[in-house]
Amino acid sequence: EIARRRDTYFLPYHDALAAQITRLRARHGTVVVYDAHSIRSHIPHLFDGELPQFNLGTAGPSGAPDTSCDNALSDVVENLLRISGMSQ
Repeated sequence: EIARRRDTYFLPYHDALAAQITRLRARHGTVVVYDAHSIRSHIPHLFDGELPQFNLGTAGPSGAPDTSCDNALSDVVENLLRISGMSQ
């Protein structure tokens, strides 16, 4: 079942995403991918408190060099969220 789902959903999605990134990089040089998911903000049986409205991931543990998001970009997005009043 896991292999079927991977082959049916995961791989085609990531193959299509990679193709679009390649196409857009060739045209524009730089690409920003914003991967959006939805989840309830408050799920008491999974965790205490409330999730932020935006979770900026940089694919690196705190204090480690970022491997997927340039610090300058994440700084700009964090500042925009702060100005807008959206939680992060």
